This record gives sequence, structure tokens and C-alpha cells, in this order.
Amino acid sequence: MFQSGAVIPVLKVLRLLGLFASCILLVMHARWHMRALQWCLRWQWSQHKGDLEGSVKISRDAATDLKWWIADNNLSRGRPFMQPPPVTTVITDASTLGWGAHLGDLEIKGLWSPGEQMFHINLLELRAVRLALKAFLPSLCGQSVQVLTDNTTVTWYINKQGGVGLYLLCREALRLWSWARDHQICLVANHLAGVLNVRADSLSRHFSADHEWRLHPDQVRLIFQM
Repeated sequence: MFQSGAVIPVLKVLRLLGLFASCILLVMHARWHMRALQWCLRWQWSQHKGDLEGSVKISRDAATDLKWWIADNNLSRGRPFMQPPPVTTVITDASTLGWGAHLGDLEIKGLWSPGEQMFHINLLELRAVRLALKAFLPSLCGQSVQVLTDNTTVTWYINKQGGVGLYLLCREALRLWSWARDHQICLVANHLAGVLNVRADSLSRHFSADHEWRLHPDQVRLIFQM
């Protein structure tokens, strides 16, 4: 039943998702491991048609998640009723040119590739969060971290561990959570008004027009003298 390519009746998929949803407050990462099955349902069935006699073909990712749900250690370890308060805050922003972030006095920024510059700004903002956290990893590993962003969609997708609105955003959010879990980082995102996100905004937009690397002027003069 839980093999990739298996065909499951729509009603059974709906019941499974209902059971999974009832565990969100009790099982760590429950939302995360619902997403693949939710996307299978969305791609293959429409509630507006009202056809409950249909079926859904299980994708590889959905099969992996279904097997996760039947592993006792995933269900029995529980989760805290309240998330531990964040001990550090990373503030991020992105533009169509690049991304930037700061953690205390630490700053980081980077340019998007030509292909990435074609992405929707919401996807760029979400990717900026992951890149910033990776850059600041030595200061974040094993901690509860607050992410501040001026993008409400990004805030929602991080806190909800993905979603069923836009697939690319869901995939990016799950990629972020997978990385955070591997480094024992507990994430929470909060909205920061754009007018207050001045520093990260500047980092994401202002890049030198010079080449990234150049010869040291003193060495150039020495070469010319020789």
C-alpha cells in the first residue's frame, strides 16, 4: 500500500490526511510529512468535482512520508507543548539582484545566478533564509532561531513547514526544514515591517560594480616598476 506507484482510493487518502492533521500538535514535523501526500491529492483530484470514487497514485516522496508515519519512534517521541524561545535572531531580505542577512554584527550577502534571477520574489526571499542560516551555522547549530523577514508568505511557509498553495515554495520550505533538522536547529519565523528591515534590504541590493577579485595596488606598482 505504501509503495511508490500504488493506487489508493481518494476517500482513504482523505482519511489519512485527516488523521495526520489531528496529530500536528502531538507529533514533531507532522505537517512536513503530510505535504507530499497533499500534493499527490491536489495534482490528481479536485474537491470541486465531488468525485469520491476516484483514486490517487502515490509518488515516491509520498511513499517515503507514509512509511515515516508507521515508524514507532517518529510517533512516540512527542513534541513540546510550547516551542523553546529563540536565543538568536537572523534578519533576511532578498531582491531580484541578490540576498542579504545579518546576525548581530555579522553580515552576509550574495548575488543570484542568472537562472535564479528569473524566480518569483517569494521563492528568492525563502531561499535567502536558507542561505543566510547556512552562512551563520557556527553561531546557530543546536539552537532555537528566530527568522525575521518582511515577506509574509515566507513567514507562513516556514512556520507551517510548507503548504499546498505553490509547489516550488513548499519544496524550498521543506529543504530548509531538512537542513535545520540535520543541524538541530529549531526555527520560527516572524514578520518584520519592510520599513524596519533597512540593513538586510541594503545588503540584498547594493553590490560593487567592480570585479569580485583584483590585484592589490601595491603589487601592481611593484610589477610596473620592474
